[in-house]
Amino acid sequence: MSQTDTSEYKELIFEIRDLMKNQEAEKAVDLLSKGAELFPEGAEIYALLSVISLSMKDVGRAIEMMNTAHKLDMECAEYPQALSVLHSQVGNLTDSIFFAKLSTALKPNKDFPALLPVNLTNFSKIMTNPSISTSLVSAMYAYNSRKFDKSVENCITEIRVSPGNLEAQRLLGKSLYQTAKYERAVATLHSVIHQDPGKAEDQAILGKILIALGRAAEALACLKAAHDMNPTSVEVHSAVMSGLDQLGETATARKIAQLWNKAHKRKKKKGLVEPLEGRPIRLGYVSDSFYHCDIAKFIEPLIKYHNREKFEVYCYQNFLVKDSLS
Repeated sequence: MSQTDTSEYKELIFEIRDLMKNQEAEKAVDLLSKGAELFPEGAEIYALLSVISLSMKDVGRAIEMMNTAHKLDMECAEYPQALSVLHSQVGNLTDSIFFAKLSTALKPNKDFPALLPVNLTNFSKIMTNPSISTSLVSAMYAYNSRKFDKSVENCITEIRVSPGNLEAQRLLGKSLYQTAKYERAVATLHSVIHQDPGKAEDQAILGKILIALGRAAEALACLKAAHDMNPTSVEVHSAVMSGLDQLGETATARKIAQLWNKAHKRKKKKGLVEPLEGRPIRLGYVSDSFYHCDIAKFIEPLIKYHNREKFEVYCYQNFLVKDSLS
């Protein structure tokens, strides 16, 4: 007889269910942790862990746990029903419909009727108001606010829900780099490049990370690949030139700079209006460092000591950070 057929297991599941109904989540989690150790093949354990995860707004984790429950008991209709609802909540409608159809061919859990809450088994109701995951949007906002740890957290949440989301994986790699988790960042970007090898930006950021790890030869190969893939991109050119400078590759940098200058040389147009005599020259600075940081200490005096009679200075911040300096 299986361990999950014992009275001890059934009593544990009913006790946990009652604790959850009474909103005693902490006690329920403790019992679920013990239950997972005692009954590793108990599908109901993972189904209830999924409910707990959903109550904590972690839909990705909820899907993982419910998938495990479904794999442990593939004859039970409730788990595909729940997976259908969970996938619809994050906009994965194809998976949602698949699990809804699958559940119609299976049987209800006779040992634990009404184990899951109604909102996890009512597919027709939830489909009237499917949601779209906001985790990636939150990750982008956090990244541009320089809250890189939060960006990592939101990217991971998004990837749990949508493992194939390359934009989330790219942003995760960049966020890991900003938090100095270089090895994880390299692994993430290698995976992205393997899935989508044509992006110069991925090669450029990978090169920067490899520099941080002291892997100069690999970094140089990535930077050259990035330039070859997209020699006209301002973002790529900037990253490549910065990386080459860090590597001390002066000759390569000079060659790329010459190609860039040749491609972007401006021809003087006939009839071009000259600046009005006596009018200050307008200067614009674009930076992601117009806030309290190390780089700002060098930028501030440069801007401060311009001759205001000869120059009008405009600053454009391309990050969302707001403090007393910005």
